[in-house]
Amino acid sequence: MRFYKGIALSFLFLTIILLGVVIFITSKKVTITVLTKQDPEPITFTVTAGTEQGERAIGGKVYTSAFSYSANFTPTGNSQIEDVATGKVTVYNKMAVAQTLVKTTRLVNAEGVLFRLTNQIVIPANGEVQADVYADKKGSISNIGPSKFTIPGLTPDKQKVIYAESFLPMSGGMKSIGSLSADDIDNAKNEYRQKMQAEFIKTLPEAETGVVRLLSLVDENILSDRSTGETVSSFKVYGTSTVVIVEFKKDNLTALVNNETAGQIDSKSEWYSSLTSDPKVIVSTYNANEGTATLNVRQEVAVSLDSNSELLSPDKFFGKKKEEIERYIMGLKHVAGVDVKFSPVWVSTAPAASDRITIILRNIK
Repeated sequence: MRFYKGIALSFLFLTIILLGVVIFITSKKVTITVLTKQDPEPITFTVTAGTEQGERAIGGKVYTSAFSYSANFTPTGNSQIEDVATGKVTVYNKMAVAQTLVKTTRLVNAEGVLFRLTNQIVIPANGEVQADVYADKKGSISNIGPSKFTIPGLTPDKQKVIYAESFLPMSGGMKSIGSLSADDIDNAKNEYRQKMQAEFIKTLPEAETGVVRLLSLVDENILSDRSTGETVSSFKVYGTSTVVIVEFKKDNLTALVNNETAGQIDSKSEWYSSLTSDPKVIVSTYNANEGTATLNVRQEVAVSLDSNSELLSPDKFFGKKKEEIERYIMGLKHVAGVDVKFSPVWVSTAPAASDRITIILRNIK
């Protein structure tokens, strides 16, 4: 009896140990919370526009045009001088006959500020005409806002039916003067290029729907009518440039951008958000004879760690300690932080079972 009792107790003891081991193994868990971030990543490549065909060609057309333009600029000057304010008025004639107003005809507003016609005008019967005017006196007193004007040279009865009105402020009563610097000229030339492009675009027919139009200035000959060191209130920048015009369908470029993005992003470990901004495209080179141009394309995308990445496979953490897991996770791209929690609390290594390892990705801004 004592022998069988010993066997039974031994069996019970082993069963309890085995049960404890099973409970320990099955209750062993680890939760790994990975804080991911979206990192901006530029996708850059070149494409060919125009008649050339190929893998990185988007079709379209390339042509050039010469364009001349001029614009006035002011120096950064540090002193003010009085000058003559100028502007435009609309002169109305409510009579049944035309009315002629000679050059220098006076126009006076309600505050008594006097302007004069720059040129002779003829206002048609029951009509109106725009006219240039200048202030009778120099200085800021003539920098007035939109106003109504009477014409004192006419009879009182005519003044009621022939009058003028300005809809924009008069300006120029005070001018800034200064010594023209090299920076003034350089800054003016940069602004000139922007203005010239804007004016050139006005000469072109409207682009077709879905067509992108790029401009590039080449063979520039930009000059200033004044020299460095001169004391001036204004100066003119003028010149002639060859404008390269490149036109192509936006959808063709979008398809190439998507392909390049997919190819440059590591699809096994990364994902990128949809392309919400247009790519930046500049003309690199062109061949007017062949009708082709090389374009540099840059697309900014937001890249993050993919939750389905093989780098986050549970088997990467089998048997690893907390410090090892943290070190591994922080070594991955697009990771801002990590939190590792074992369960029960006395566990110090990750279980060797995929279903006992939980990985959570939280994207932070």
